[in-house]
Amino acid sequence: MVLPSRLSAPLTPPATQSTAPVSSSLRETLSARLAAAVPNLTEKVREERAREYEAARDHKAQSASPETPGTWRTATRPNAGDTETASLEQCQVFFGKPCVLLAVDEAVQPAPANGDWPRRDMARARYAGNFDPEQIPGLRPVVRERADIANYRSAPGSKAAAYHPGGGRVFVVSGAATQRAAEEEALKSCNVAPTRNAADGSCFLYAVGDQVVLPRRLKEPLTHEPAR
Repeated sequence: MVLPSRLSAPLTPPATQSTAPVSSSLRETLSARLAAAVPNLTEKVREERAREYEAARDHKAQSASPETPGTWRTATRPNAGDTETASLEQCQVFFGKPCVLLAVDEAVQPAPANGDWPRRDMARARYAGNFDPEQIPGLRPVVRERADIANYRSAPGSKAAAYHPGGGRVFVVSGAATQRAAEEEALKSCNVAPTRNAADGSCFLYAVGDQVVLPRRLKEPLTHEPAR
């Protein structure tokens, strides 16, 4: 009872509005980073990419290409480290130049003070030695153990492999009638694969025989037609 206090105004002071900053959502923060790292992207594209990233499941990473304006998202990977590496490798293969890392899982990378985003040159994206499953960029660990990939070097006859960075897909052909036929079939299998649905452009020729040719960014067979 407070009547004897003869109060003519409320005793309890009014609640003060919190001055603590409201944290931005993952989508808003990533959209801002995209604007800073790839300024040539439209606002609509930035918002779409940020929204898609926010909705992606499991371990995920977002990379981007500043010079050839574009983005690359990798998701549903086994762990954060694998996802980060795969995203940067796939992005570099797709755009032809090293990319920048913007986010891994829920952590958005801080913007550099000087505005110069560091490009991450990924060795497997430019590897050009003998075929080695461990050197294929952006490949899921379980796919490296796939029989046609693990046994590629010992496969007989004319052989070739095609690659697409989307999902890190590899298509192998061995025992073909000619080397050119192997390259044609590998590229065709990759380009028409229903799991790709022709998304994100054409496939690259990955290997001709045992030699990796991915850095040449070939979308047609390297070997000429047999002379008649």
